[in-house]
Amino acid sequence: MVVVCATKTPDWGFGIFFLIIFVSLLSGYASLRLTNMTAPVIQDPRDDMHLFCEFDMGGEELYAVKWYKDDHEFFRYSPAGNQRLLQFQVMGVHVDVSRTQCSMTSCNLLLNELSKTFSSGAYRCEVSTEAPAFRLASQTHNITVAGKVFIYPTKLNTRPGSTNIECSSNKLIYLTINIFI
Repeated sequence: MVVVCATKTPDWGFGIFFLIIFVSLLSGYASLRLTNMTAPVIQDPRDDMHLFCEFDMGGEELYAVKWYKDDHEFFRYSPAGNQRLLQFQVMGVHVDVSRTQCSMTSCNLLLNELSKTFSSGAYRCEVSTEAPAFRLASQTHNITVAGKVFIYPTKLNTRPGSTNIECSSNKLIYLTINIFI
């Protein structure tokens, strides 16, 4: 008589799968996140432009904060680098480094000497962690640089059935306004 004993070895594949999912979910809560980026939608070229980027490192070390206009890097903050602040030539972008502040949790840039023609575009803040992970988080805002026009009434003439308003503005524009009551 032959007796066959079969022992079942545990199937670890299913448990390992759930362990990997669980660990990846936990690491997602503790990883790099870009929490806020602010930039104007429309920027007057006569004023300075403020760009702000805030991030949560999730327990990792900051490698660099890089700023791009239309995919061209124009500014870098590297806290551990030989040069903490670096600028790169991009037409229409002029960073006022003396009024720019970056830290381990945020970067606040001030741009000046704006141009309607060359300063409009897609501005991106990109944050990266140190080795070995080199994780990235980024956000992009489109900015249009255009002058704001203010119209001021300077003279009002009224007579029965008709009102005439003369206006002036801070720009040379040709405008006809018809008001019907």
